[in-house]
Amino acid sequence: MRKRDIYKYALVTMVASALFGCATNRADVKPLNLNEMSSVISEENQSSKEDISLDKSSVGDSEKMLSDEEDNAILDEAVPTASEPEKNAAGKMGAVSNPSDVKKSYEKFLANEEPVIIESYRLFGDLHSAFFNYEEKDGQAYLLSEIIHRILAEDNELNVKAIKYAYIDSMDKGSEQLLVSITTDWGDEEFSSGQNYTDYKFVVNNVEGQLKLLYENEEVFRYAVTINKYGYISTGTYSGFASDEYEYRILTEDGWNFVYGETFEAGNCLTPLKLFWDWEPVEVNLESLCEDGGAVWSYRFEEEGDANMTYSYAFWNDEGGPEYGPSVEEKLYGKNSPYRKAFEDAGVTIYTMSEVGDMISKREKELGITNKITDADEPEWNEIKDISAIIDAANKKTVSKAADNKIIDIDSNILKYRNIRYSDFVNMTGNEAEFYHNCYFISSIPDSSYEIVFLGGWNDNTFEAYLDDDSVGYMLQGKLKDFVNSDRSEIALDKIIEDLGVVSYEYREGGGTIYYVSDNYVRLNIDTGSDGKADMFMDVDIDPNRANVIKLDSCVYLYWNEEPM
Repeated sequence: MRKRDIYKYALVTMVASALFGCATNRADVKPLNLNEMSSVISEENQSSKEDISLDKSSVGDSEKMLSDEEDNAILDEAVPTASEPEKNAAGKMGAVSNPSDVKKSYEKFLANEEPVIIESYRLFGDLHSAFFNYEEKDGQAYLLSEIIHRILAEDNELNVKAIKYAYIDSMDKGSEQLLVSITTDWGDEEFSSGQNYTDYKFVVNNVEGQLKLLYENEEVFRYAVTINKYGYISTGTYSGFASDEYEYRILTEDGWNFVYGETFEAGNCLTPLKLFWDWEPVEVNLESLCEDGGAVWSYRFEEEGDANMTYSYAFWNDEGGPEYGPSVEEKLYGKNSPYRKAFEDAGVTIYTMSEVGDMISKREKELGITNKITDADEPEWNEIKDISAIIDAANKKTVSKAADNKIIDIDSNILKYRNIRYSDFVNMTGNEAEFYHNCYFISSIPDSSYEIVFLGGWNDNTFEAYLDDDSVGYMLQGKLKDFVNSDRSEIALDKIIEDLGVVSYEYREGGGTIYYVSDNYVRLNIDTGSDGKADMFMDVDIDPNRANVIKLDSCVYLYWNEEPM
């Protein structure tokens, strides 16, 4: 099995785990020294000699293309792959025949003079929630300044630090796509454990004269996104629980294909290891593997995974990867191996790392991926020196919105927690959830007084609730004043309906989660996408004697689904 670039990030996070008290008890892991760490990080920050310089005159008439329409929201929908051709409504994307025209169109996009068409089903990263209604199948066009405006989301403490770009050739077929990275400063360096930025990375392709988005994702602390010069994508999440997860994708001219996913578990995650086999929860007693400093690797070759993952185990080599090969496989996987016996006792099939390597090679060959593609370096990055004109254009929509007569509005920071996965929440905030009641788990949201509730599951064998990385945060709770930007003590319900984009409302009595604090409340069905359809639901406790006035001290429960679970 070839070593992936993502192991560079694995090594960095191993060092981070020691710093933050998340050691995995791997006695034979060799940590990176400072020079090695710097070399890994510096690859992301290299710039070539070519730069694009912008001033205010380069924006020109493009500012007139900025509209004052309300931000639209999008519901999650799967990205099309080669196995889902019916979702490729725009047809097959082919490169423009004239390479110079392609290059000019990319340069015009970077100069804020030509928009990119963003189709909802092509999006991947968290940024998609800031765009538009997913029913807009033909997509919507955005200038670079408009994309930046959506990223900033009117957060006065957030700013763009740098815009870089590079050119890649997906699948090594002689074509050219534009890779863009927007670095934003998003917070307190001390709070963010040393990283106070987010890199928004996206790939644009010229399709018969039109620019279209192929892929987008965000790199934040403990989540790395690497795209090499042939479009091979590796993403990795360090959870802090001795369990890392990586995924690999390959860009094509009309989207991308999932290659495989890889997870390793070590330390206390092995005592015992909990997994699914034959659609049933299974525990494998790997105390000996834990004591010997080994780890378990699991693999999936379908994007959504399945109940029967492909499992293997290994120890660590000096480079921080799994050590395997003929010299150690008899000890690791032979019939007398205590590790193999633990899996056999649990009824779980185990594979050697060499066998897993063959599976990965077969999968890559099926997708037309060669060693040249997987082993390629990152492309050469170029930095746009003067981004002031783009930022000025991005801020125009912010200024126009600030001039309206709203006295109450949803805090923009709330929207980033919409249907967030538990692992992503932990990566973003560093906060873990605690058992709440029933199958619910709760955690605080930094720099606020409100909380997020995650829906966990129930283990019929142990008769207890559990929470996994894919559990979704479905509810926020707190005071109305925590969810809105206003200094008033109370507001007329009619004004709340007007300012929050409430498409309908209903007085309710009893029932629902909110009955814990109030027997009377109003359900507000809110349209955050300006399409007339409710996509956010807020229960607010009220005084039945003054039902037309809402106090900002009122308790609020905010859902992304119409009815609480």
